[in-house]
Amino acid sequence: MRNKSAVFFDLDGTWYRWQLFDAWIAMCVELGVMKQIVIELSKPQRSAYKRRRGKFSDFIDVAVAAYQCENRLRGIRLSDARFAADKVIERDGDKTHVFTERLSQAARDLGVWRSVISGSPKEVVEAFAEAHGITEVFATEHPCGRTRYLGGKPSLWSTRKDEAILVSMLENHIDLSRSVAVGDSMSDVAMFEHVGYPICFNPERKLIEVAKENRWPVVFEKKDVIAAFVPNEDGLLVEADFSDILPSRLAKRLERLLAIVAR
Repeated sequence: MRNKSAVFFDLDGTWYRWQLFDAWIAMCVELGVMKQIVIELSKPQRSAYKRRRGKFSDFIDVAVAAYQCENRLRGIRLSDARFAADKVIERDGDKTHVFTERLSQAARDLGVWRSVISGSPKEVVEAFAEAHGITEVFATEHPCGRTRYLGGKPSLWSTRKDEAILVSMLENHIDLSRSVAVGDSMSDVAMFEHVGYPICFNPERKLIEVAKENRWPVVFEKKDVIAAFVPNEDGLLVEADFSDILPSRLAKRLERLLAIVAR
């Protein structure tokens, strides 16, 4: 059997424009599945970040701890959690970046395997993936019984993205040298190191420096402008074509789809 290529997507901030777990928490609170405190605890950090007076990592740390600590998930019905997840996708599932949305569409059109790796809860990541016709999901898995969450420490794929890619490679006969990985933060470096076509999308500052060191392509999306760059020997970002950073057929299909959007 000939190994096939794949595109591995980080989700939060890379494909979905915000943090999917945060949207899911807000929906759970709105529906009465979770208590208001899970939002209130992270309000100061959220406000500071959005006013550019605080670190994004500070908000993430507090927001994640707020819903995971003290066994706040224990006893919540899985059906309620999934209902909230479906409502998030129904309401906000189209809040996506154009580049990653069209890259996924291009991969789907060409029969390229697609996989999502995320730190958000499995229930909401699966809902997002299903809406895009993706069957493989690596996401945060909270201990659960047959019908309810049990509480306790979750299993995190977001800290093992390299392992996720290797699992996918073995199970789906993936040729990683012909595969693409897209991410925006330092947590994505582990998967970039395993594929032939790493793409740093709207990267955080630290990732830009790592991209320069490794000569990894960088793509920026701002309003209606999407531009690709490749670091040169001097560490300067030089504008590039999609054919310089993606497999040829995938690049051509992506360019056609982006041209349709631009009309």
